[in-house]
Amino acid sequence: MTHAGRPRTSRESTLPSVRRVLVVVHAIRVQVGCRSRLAVVRRLCGTLAAAVALQMLGCQWPARPVGGVRPAILAADSAIREAVQRERSIDASTFHERAVAVAPFQVVSADTSLAVLGFGLADFLMTDLARSGEVRVVDRLRLDALIREMRLATSALVSDSAVRFGKLVGARRVVLGTLVAPPAGRARLDGRVGDVATGAIATTATTETSLEALLDAEKEMAFAVFNELGVVLTPAERARIEQRPTRSVAALLAYSRGVRAEAMLNFAEARAAFQEAARIDPGFEAADGRLEQVEVAPEVPQQPSPLSRAGDIALEAVNVPALPPIATAADPAFRQRLLATIIIVINLP
Repeated sequence: MTHAGRPRTSRESTLPSVRRVLVVVHAIRVQVGCRSRLAVVRRLCGTLAAAVALQMLGCQWPARPVGGVRPAILAADSAIREAVQRERSIDASTFHERAVAVAPFQVVSADTSLAVLGFGLADFLMTDLARSGEVRVVDRLRLDALIREMRLATSALVSDSAVRFGKLVGARRVVLGTLVAPPAGRARLDGRVGDVATGAIATTATTETSLEALLDAEKEMAFAVFNELGVVLTPAERARIEQRPTRSVAALLAYSRGVRAEAMLNFAEARAAFQEAARIDPGFEAADGRLEQVEVAPEVPQQPSPLSRAGDIALEAVNVPALPPIATAADPAFRQRLLATIIIVINLP
């Protein structure tokens, strides 16, 4: 577009007719270091431009699912955000001695389809530990909220971060697991228990197994964790723990996909995965139980306009959770709030 009476430049004459879109972004609040402001502005501009282009072309941008969220999930998210804000003042020594959190297991395998087993194995271990009245297992919703905050959907918790993980969910002990599944030969399942108050990490179990007997190895890990906690099981508790929920590797994989999807609030994907697990193994009661929890889909609100959605996408990309990266420590000296109004003009063909 040119001003009246001013001739077009050679560059302007080569441009096709365009529509000019004015986007005003207000009140961008991010927690960044004072030396990172230019990077934030560049990030916003690039993300917003890409988002607008994709939305106008009718393409889909990968984003968090929209829709109503159950109050319990919102409460868990709020509790985690509050814990992050007061993290430095949390004293883990005041936690119950047998308050336990189970983090998603690390899976080391060239077969990427096995990565979801880290969620499924951790889920079954939580269930088994909760069978003893002497153990306080951290609520699953609270764990899922921290998993989303720490971006653990595609990565596992490392030992160095176990203390922080436990403090934020209120657990004195954090159980870590690693599944090593080579292309050929037997797999190995390693278990460790971290003491959040002291920072000590104890190895509880190392079991060689096959994928078909993977849940047997999980049971051995559960018994090793009970021993580490000094818990004496009753015969009835031990018998319930020894029961295998499924003997199908395919059903276990589908169930694990559902657990991961539900943790990330992808309820439709979780529902489909649990249905697949129940179809593969009709006796898989755990899959039926989880399916009931996600059976009713949250209400989906009216879809926003493309430009509104583009702006939301850009702000989501810039306003990443305030929780620092999992493998690094935050420097409070550089933590400041930045409030800005940015006007962006985008040419659309």
